[in-house]
Amino acid sequence: MKRLPPQLHVYCDASAETYACAQYLRTQDGEEVVINLLAGKARVTSTKAQSVSRSELDACILGARMAKHYNAALELPASKVFFYTNSTNALFWLTPSPKSLKVFVQRRVAEVLALTEGSSWGHVPTGDNPADVPTGVVDEDFTTWSPLWKHGPTLLQSPEYRFVPFQGHTHEVPKTYADEIKEVMFLVQESLPLDLVHHLAQRLSVGHLWDGHKKLLRILERVCQAFRPT
Repeated sequence: MKRLPPQLHVYCDASAETYACAQYLRTQDGEEVVINLLAGKARVTSTKAQSVSRSELDACILGARMAKHYNAALELPASKVFFYTNSTNALFWLTPSPKSLKVFVQRRVAEVLALTEGSSWGHVPTGDNPADVPTGVVDEDFTTWSPLWKHGPTLLQSPEYRFVPFQGHTHEVPKTYADEIKEVMFLVQESLPLDLVHHLAQRLSVGHLWDGHKKLLRILERVCQAFRPT
């Protein structure tokens, strides 16, 4: 097995009180794998009450920002930078268009997607997530007794390790996922008489400013004909 290009692996997690991230540089030469903890950071969650899922999204932002900062020196291609979280909520939010999400989540998702463009997000079990260590109740010397924090998950240390990107169809959608989806209201009513459509077109059209009034009328007629009961 030949020497592989270096990789940056970034782990994110949060609890009700803390959110954190940890990033590791992984190098592999044949069967020899070396994992180095580059940096870790933990922050207290917002003083305003918010769900753990939202805090986990804050952890994703923290990880994305730190990765950008350190990769400015490493200069690794985006395809060699990998992100992880054990929050399926956050991973599902990062999948669709942010415009379908509520403002709080939408802004954070948009930032994460911009910072991690070209990279991939994957799911990691809580027990294998080193960023989970500082989010629990730990003493000040946890960095010395936690192998998970010092060296990353055991799986990452295997020469056969291959990153698996998150795929929604392989995970059950969390019940709280829909809490951050915008509510959309549709107004449905019976079809309008064509004469009334003409009247509205004349009132609302800008035909006096540009030669599009007749075209607008033709379009409205076709729409009404298409939906008119046979």
